[in-house]
Amino acid sequence: MKSLIPIRMLWRKAKTTRQPWRAVRLLMAVLFGIWISLGISFNSDAIARETASALSGPIDSVSVWEEPALAQHSVSLGSTLAEEEAVGRALYRTGRFADAIAQWQRIADAHAVDQNALGQAGALSNLSLSYQQLGQWEQASSAIRQGLSLIPAGPNNGQMSEARARVLARSLMTQGRLQLSLGQLETALNTWQQAAEAYQHSHNTLGYQRSQLNQAQALRELGFYRQALEKVTAVTVALAAEPASALKAIALRRVGEALRLSGQLSAAQTSLDQSLDVATQINDPTQISATLLSLGHTAQSQGDMAQAQSFYQRSRTAITQTLEALNPETTEESFLSPWVVEQILPIELAQLALAVETDSWAEVDELWSTIQPRFERLPASRQVIYQQINWANSLIKMQQA
Repeated sequence: MKSLIPIRMLWRKAKTTRQPWRAVRLLMAVLFGIWISLGISFNSDAIARETASALSGPIDSVSVWEEPALAQHSVSLGSTLAEEEAVGRALYRTGRFADAIAQWQRIADAHAVDQNALGQAGALSNLSLSYQQLGQWEQASSAIRQGLSLIPAGPNNGQMSEARARVLARSLMTQGRLQLSLGQLETALNTWQQAAEAYQHSHNTLGYQRSQLNQAQALRELGFYRQALEKVTAVTVALAAEPASALKAIALRRVGEALRLSGQLSAAQTSLDQSLDVATQINDPTQISATLLSLGHTAQSQGDMAQAQSFYQRSRTAITQTLEALNPETTEESFLSPWVVEQILPIELAQLALAVETDSWAEVDELWSTIQPRFERLPASRQVIYQQINWANSLIKMQQA
């Protein structure tokens, strides 16, 4: 993938600029120009809030993304096709998205031959997820639209079969993910509200809670911080009696992140400690890494730079071990694949911001040379634009120092 902006060119331009804010204005102008040229819709107030957040510190990734669904909707699914779906899910989870796309397309075609509309819709939802991971937004949009069109309308009394409700809920979650990636915040919120209703019809409590967390994400980015906090808090209460799970760890982390952004740092740390405890109980390195990153942000906000550095390093170690477990042949070069970059880049940006703040220039030099080519491997998205704003802010602070 090509970079959103010509990183090296702008860096050379920035280095020759005597007034640091000229450089940041140059970077901002190019970033927002790319935003518009990509057709990513936006709300100006939301952008102002998110940009302010980017310039004040690392941006958290607080979305509850979907994974390809199990084929529970297909009563006629043969063992061979079930195995094919298992392969598709494995390809997705290990970041082999191009292969996953080919696999889900074959599965969708097989369901079409069998005239299994729900099975085909489910496969197209998974196909859209795989396209989204590669930033191929048009193909992702086409796949999810086609899948939703295959789901039959419910009876006039508003009731729907559980099988239909399951596929509809997962498809709507996938569509909301796409809409959020394209900056369509209000539309994503509405889509996830519909997904919540479908999950209720299918009696899927955990799916319903996931939809609530995603709604909270949209509310937060729309600036409704109190409502977002209320939603994630309600989810943690609902899950309190449930056994330890990834969803529980995520919910507690979302509460901690919301509290940190509202300045309630002590309460934030308490919630994040609980999230880390749950993630450790289930031995989920991905959730452990994400929570350690949030704990690092909180420690940095509290002025404890040594603790923040420790949390960031532990976060990076956890996610690196996860990637190596998924692919034993992982090398430093493989970190330049788009999927792996998305996992590790937020940690490196946090480490860079901390190194600049503490005048750790040797670490800044090392991180800068590592981060700079990362952006050239990422597909265009609003999240990447925010990360580049974060990166540009560190560049300005480096110039000022």
